Amino acid sequence: MERENGVASKAVFAAVMLMVAFSVFLNILIIFQALLEPVKVIRRADDNGTVGEMDAVIPRLTDGENIAQGDLVVFRDPRSEDAYAAYRVEGFQVDDRGVDYAVVGEEDGQRLVPLRDAVGKVWLVLPGGGLLLDFLRTPRGFALCVVSPWVLLVLYLVGNALKARRKLSPQT
Repeated sequence: MERENGVASKAVFAAVMLMVAFSVFLNILIIFQALLEPVKVIRRADDNGTVGEMDAVIPRLTDGENIAQGDLVVFRDPRSEDAYAAYRVEGFQVDDRGVDYAVVGEEDGQRLVPLRDAVGKVWLVLPGGGLLLDFLRTPRGFALCVVSPWVLLVLYLVGNALKARRKLSPQT
C-alpha cells in the first residue's frame, strides 16, 4: 500500500509540475506579448491555406521595399484598430500620388493595401494560437491557465507536509 501511495504521489507531483511549467510559459508569453507584441493574432486572411483567421504569427520585421510578389505578409488591418491581416502579395501598384500598394487577394476579389501598413513577412505560424492569447486575456483564462496551477502546487505541498507530520507524530 505504501508503495502505491508513493507512485501515485510522484505521478501527481509530475502532473502538477507540468502544469506549473506551462503556467510559467504562459506568464512569460503574457509579459512578452504586452511589452513587445511579437505575436500577431490574425483577424483576416486570404484563402492561401497557410495562415487562417485566429492563427498567431510571428512576423520577420521588414520595410515595404523588401517585400516581393508571392510573399506572405502581415499587415495592420485598416478596418479595425489593433487588428492584423495576413495576405499573399499578388503584385504591386503605385497610385497617382506616389503611394505604393500591395495587391492582395480576398474572398471578393483583389484589394490594394498600402505598403506602409506592412508589419513583416510571416516567419512562424502558430495554428489557433490567437484563440489561446484571446482566452488568456479573459479573467477566466488567466485564472484557469496561470493562477490555478500555482494553487494546485501549494495544495500539493501542504498535503505532503501534513502527511509527513502525521508520520512523525507519536501514535496513541
